Amino acid sequence: MTSVATPVPGERARHLEILQRAENELDPVPFDTEAAWMYGRVVAAVVGPGRSPRRRVADPADRGHGPR
Repeated sequence: MTSVATPVPGERARHLEILQRAENELDPVPFDTEAAWMYGRVVAAVVGPGRSPRRRVADPADRGHGPR
């Protein structure tokens, strides 16, 4: 998911446009209580050794730009 929290002028509008387009064109993925607990365990495992749970999913819009 694209973050709309950015200090770069103009980027928030671009991020919102991408988010709104995705919300209009895609069906939501079911995310139940079990999935939420599993996500919490994954984040805890990442944060435990001092790492950051930042986005690590390949995003076609970010191709060639590397991690942010």
